[in-house]
Amino acid sequence: VATHRVPILELVERVIVLKEGQLVMDAPKAQALNADRMQSHRREWKNENQSA
Repeated sequence: VATHRVPILELVERVIVLKEGQLVMDAPKAQALNADRMQSHRREWKNENQSA
């Protein structure tokens, strides 16, 4: 699943994050969602989704 919608992450076991075509994270969902880097991505996604 490719998404920017955080609620969709409930459906996955693993999170892979790409930024500008580069792999910046590949981790199990629980680990990824608690990572400091993921917190900033979640804020960005939330802002993008509110703008849409």
